[in-house]
Amino acid sequence: MSVRQLVVASYARMRRDEVEPSPFDGEVERRNHTWALRLGLIDYKSSSRLARIGCGSFAAHTYPAAPIEVIELGANLITWLFLFDDAYGEGGADVEESAMRARFDRLERLLRDGTMPPAPGPFARALADLRARLLARATDAWMQRFADSMARYFDGCLLELPYRRERRLPTRSEYRALRRWSVGGLPVFDLVELTLPAPLPDASARQLAELRGRAAELCAWVNDIFSFDKEAGDDDPLNLVAVLMGEGKLSVRRAFDAAASVYNDDLAAFTALHDRFVARADTSADERAYARGLAAWVHGNHAWTQTSQRYAELNRMLADGEKR
Repeated sequence: MSVRQLVVASYARMRRDEVEPSPFDGEVERRNHTWALRLGLIDYKSSSRLARIGCGSFAAHTYPAAPIEVIELGANLITWLFLFDDAYGEGGADVEESAMRARFDRLERLLRDGTMPPAPGPFARALADLRARLLARATDAWMQRFADSMARYFDGCLLELPYRRERRLPTRSEYRALRRWSVGGLPVFDLVELTLPAPLPDASARQLAELRGRAAELCAWVNDIFSFDKEAGDDDPLNLVAVLMGEGKLSVRRAFDAAASVYNDDLAAFTALHDRFVARADTSADERAYARGLAAWVHGNHAWTQTSQRYAELNRMLADGEKR
């Protein structure tokens, strides 16, 4: 079987809920494209790549019941993370770790107190725009927690750097730990709070930390399975399928089977933790709503991946298989 066939076979084994995306899908896609052009994240020559990703559709799948303003903020943040990860998050052979860390520190400070870095580029300007619009809907305490989440994403990028530089496979436990942060799930999960009457207290947010971490891992595994072919071509060791191949001495086919099993086992663990939390007598209505929003994100991420033109050929194969 080809790698694409293995992806399709793995996807067919992965459990998922049906998802009904927000009807604002198309409008958010248009607004998001305009935003990215206005802030300089893309230009007219590079805009087709962003269109293929479909960040507006991504946000419509993962915040399906949110007001259009929150879905739009989600699409903008997802766009920022996608483009920033490609430009700076993965580092490069000629980029010093100290330079990466300094860039990340400047952006974190911008989020925490609004300080713009010297000679700000498009990513700083876009993050400042997001910060102002997020603060209009949230509190200073929420913004500090959002900055914490972005800091974990930056830390994850730095943790990945030596593995990429040395072409070294992490162990499965190492990979699971760093991928919780580097996938960028924690900041986008924070926006679920903006669908509630008010952001959660810090104590509630701490109670939900493990559920958030598990949700981030599930999003990472879907991404890894769909992007294995590209990352293998780039000799990038940071992929669940590659990690399973190396640690278990597995063939590519068996590693894809194992990756689907990891996803299903982790989804079962996430669902059990979610259901216990929601059923507890001391869980507030807002906490229950947030936990359900995380579950919507997990299943929405899975559903969107099957629609994105980022994986156009794979998704044509999936669609053909479902017709049969």
